[in-house]
Amino acid sequence: MATKTRATEAPPLPKISDYPPYVQALDKLNQLRAEKGKLQSEEESLLAQWRQFTSGEPEAARLFLETGVDAEADVRERLGKIGRRIRLLDQAIKLQAKEVGRKRREGSSLFVSKLRDHYAAIVRRMVDAVVELGQVAEEEAAFIAALNKNGLGEGVHEVLRRTTIGQARLSIPSQANAFLDAAERYYGIKVDVRRSRDGRPLPDAH
Repeated sequence: MATKTRATEAPPLPKISDYPPYVQALDKLNQLRAEKGKLQSEEESLLAQWRQFTSGEPEAARLFLETGVDAEADVRERLGKIGRRIRLLDQAIKLQAKEVGRKRREGSSLFVSKLRDHYAAIVRRMVDAVVELGQVAEEEAAFIAALNKNGLGEGVHEVLRRTTIGQARLSIPSQANAFLDAAERYYGIKVDVRRSRDGRPLPDAH
């Protein structure tokens, strides 16, 4: 049975909603969107009135006789004001959406920076596991290479039904080596094991 490594206990993980500047920026964006939605509903109602005025029916004249108000002009003026306000809100929403994005990135970077050491511990365990797997993959490759050298390749194919993970090997360019390079570059985690470091196989790689 395979041995299960002990998981690295995670600290309490924050959420982006724990960052007040982000929450404040998002609330403002939602307020702008809500105002725009309300104005759009009002605009649609006024447009229905406008269509009635321009449909050929003497609705505006009737209202003028009853109230003394030029309803058509009033609706036209209100539509103009609402249209201008909506256009202004559209621009404000775009600007505020960018601000929300900035605050999200700002808060995310702040929170994750506090978790870097925990993640580095996970990477350390991954490095150990990759090295162990890589060494076993090299052992398997060397064993198969020796059998082939001794003329037993047919048996390898027919009997062993070879099962291997080529990308785990350390003596040739592989995903395992790319991962180990990244772990060293970003986290300073070095391993004391011979492996391909310059994109070329080791001289004795099989």
